[in-house]
Amino acid sequence: MIEEEADGQSTTSRLRMKALTGGSRLQPPRRNLAARAARWSANHRKLAIWGWLGFVVLAVLIGSVVTQDKIHGTRLRGSSAE
Repeated sequence: MIEEEADGQSTTSRLRMKALTGGSRLQPPRRNLAARAARWSANHRKLAIWGWLGFVVLAVLIGSVVTQDKIHGTRLRGSSAE
């Protein structure tokens, strides 16, 4: 039978938590990727803004260099225009 302590946690769940956290110290829960990126962006505001602007400029330049190939001699079903 599992014993419950005064705080409502069983001895088994307390031991399981101790094993998962690597010892007696409780570690704060690990943040997800979005939270870590948001914290980094808040701490490095200028670098984040310049990085995004650079990304947009680079994407526009690459998009203007890459050409769009058109397929000739095909017609879409139901279309009579050429």
